[in-house]
Amino acid sequence: MENKKKKRYGIVAALLLLVLAAGVGTWAWLQATDQVTNEFTVGSIGKPEVKPDPDHPDKPGTDPTDPSVDGYLFETKWVKDSKMIPNTDINKNPNVGIGKDSDKSYVFIYVKNAIVKDGEGALAKTPYFNLKNGWEPVAADQVKTNGNEGQYVSGLFMYTAGGTGTPAALTPADGKAAYTGELFGTVHIPAAMNSADVVDNPAMTVSCYIFGADQGGAQNAIAQAKEWLRLRLNPSPPRSRSAPTPIFGPGSRSPFIDDWRTQCSTIFPTIRNAPWRLPRWRCWPWRACAARWLLPLIWFRRTTSYRLAA
Repeated sequence: MENKKKKRYGIVAALLLLVLAAGVGTWAWLQATDQVTNEFTVGSIGKPEVKPDPDHPDKPGTDPTDPSVDGYLFETKWVKDSKMIPNTDINKNPNVGIGKDSDKSYVFIYVKNAIVKDGEGALAKTPYFNLKNGWEPVAADQVKTNGNEGQYVSGLFMYTAGGTGTPAALTPADGKAAYTGELFGTVHIPAAMNSADVVDNPAMTVSCYIFGADQGGAQNAIAQAKEWLRLRLNPSPPRSRSAPTPIFGPGSRSPFIDDWRTQCSTIFPTIRNAPWRLPRWRCWPWRACAARWLLPLIWFRRTTSYRLAA
């Protein structure tokens, strides 16, 4: 009888296992999975592959650039070591370009004029330039003139593509590089300037700042250009590392090495007025700790006893 019950239980258990296996198998059979992978890219501002067209400076030309030498800024008419002669013009035509695969960008140019010495009437003797169409000052307080309207000697300027009051995005098209066109074409040397007014190593430095247009819009680009110029003109001074302050005062050594009496008046002033004198011996650390904490307590207890007795 017992054997029959065991067999029956075994058969029931086996059937249950088969049912469970079938259920699990059916459940797995009805499953489904899926996934989506999104690949991201980053923006880029590449250097132009060709130089600007000499006759149409806002268009790409056919002459290839040299990546090891050329950058984003071109001056196709500049002649090295051009001589300054009063009341003449010198060819200098800054032009900014970006590569064909670049993101659309806002372009700014800063002109630094370091030619004439500071002094009375210096601005009237300083070489100046006139902006071409498509460029404007970022703000009145960001540029300097010689006192005459439109005759700029230095400052921060923005590419506007003929618009007014706000920068325009420079955008490559048709698989070609894009150029802003010239900021100015010549630099005029005033008739009032003479060799005595000129500094050693006179130079006019042109720098460009290119800002991706998809980063907060035109106003953010202007703010970033101003910050770029501020840091360029006033770089943060390097932090100086100060020498560590000695623990026990300038030039002193540990009181556990020096004679104890020479240190206790500065390190532990509570012991200084005690009526006893410390012997002239050198203290080990545990003795210093004892003197620091136990001796003042002894002095306090003695003083209290005298007061109570009185």
